Amino acid sequence: MVSCSLLSSCEKSYDDKMYDFYVDDCDGRFNVIEFDLGNNQDAIYYITENYGVWSNESGVYLFKFDYVPRTQGGGQLMINIVTDLSYYRSIVECDDASAGFYYGELVFSGRCKFSDGETIANISPDNLYVNKMSIEPSHTVTLTKKRIPNEEIIPIDVALDDMNYVSDDYFMFLSDQIDVRFVCELANLWIDAATKTGEWNTNSSIIPVRMKLNEKVPYVEIYDISGSSEKLILKSYANVVDDSTIELVSPEGEIFYTAPSTPVTITKTK
Repeated sequence: MVSCSLLSSCEKSYDDKMYDFYVDDCDGRFNVIEFDLGNNQDAIYYITENYGVWSNESGVYLFKFDYVPRTQGGGQLMINIVTDLSYYRSIVECDDASAGFYYGELVFSGRCKFSDGETIANISPDNLYVNKMSIEPSHTVTLTKKRIPNEEIIPIDVALDDMNYVSDDYFMFLSDQIDVRFVCELANLWIDAATKTGEWNTNSSIIPVRMKLNEKVPYVEIYDISGSSEKLILKSYANVVDDSTIELVSPEGEIFYTAPSTPVTITKTK
């Protein structure tokens, strides 16, 4: 059982202090950790929901803490934000939106110095190792445990839904599939949108193929169906260009043996 740091802080290890700081709500005394990042940078971490929100002039980002114990060669408090691509991976590979945090981008890493009551953690500039959150290099980042009204805490599933990582254009791309083809000119490939089958023209051979589009996030798979069993020949996440075009992100498979030198797009066309 995690003990409240206010009541028992004697001879605790650094790892125990760190764990208690961002996990222990001290029997409801605290429910958030507020960040002072300097220069109007704002962030808050919801302890019981196990995620945070960071906002700046560029946008709003969801994040989680990660920590490798000092006894295992770590000791830095790390912050990973959800990106569009990490959200896509969480749906395709885990069927769990919250896994996007762990596939996400590392934006912060530093070693903390705790107050006597262990409710404040300071990270001085010389103990900051990755810092994309605070744009003042000389600023000491301060994290403070506090309590806010419960109704101000946003459940993690609501926050993930509100971020709209998948644009409406992708769902438009999936819709209206009568008398429509998906075409990838760089691969010399076309697919009938209604049947999801088509042809790949390669080395003067025409190979029948089937395409599978994920219904939740931009992700595509293409299978060679010429044999007795299907063979996966392309898989890729995608960026949505507009409601008729997606651009593949680092496509894998034998359709492209090497990384293409130009963008690979799939376009929906009549």
